[in-house]
Amino acid sequence: MRPDIGTLEAVRIGTGEPTSIGVDGAAIPVRKYVVDGKTRYTVWLNSHNLTVKFAVGDDAGLATFTLAKCVSCNPLISQMGTR
Repeated sequence: MRPDIGTLEAVRIGTGEPTSIGVDGAAIPVRKYVVDGKTRYTVWLNSHNLTVKFAVGDDAGLATFTLAKCVSCNPLISQMGTR
């Protein structure tokens, strides 16, 4: 489902390559998935299936979004609490 235009699209999804992403000073283990359809997406998910990074490329260029802070991803932040 393409949320930007509200249509269904046939895609191929890669198997998910293990790697890591830096988020808020911590290296977060993730799996990188490439989604090929009319538009090519790359999505990095952590062990809780939370999107840590997302990239989309089209004729206009590449847009990349990366999680800036993840309390549950970084044990040092998690231990500080959120009271």
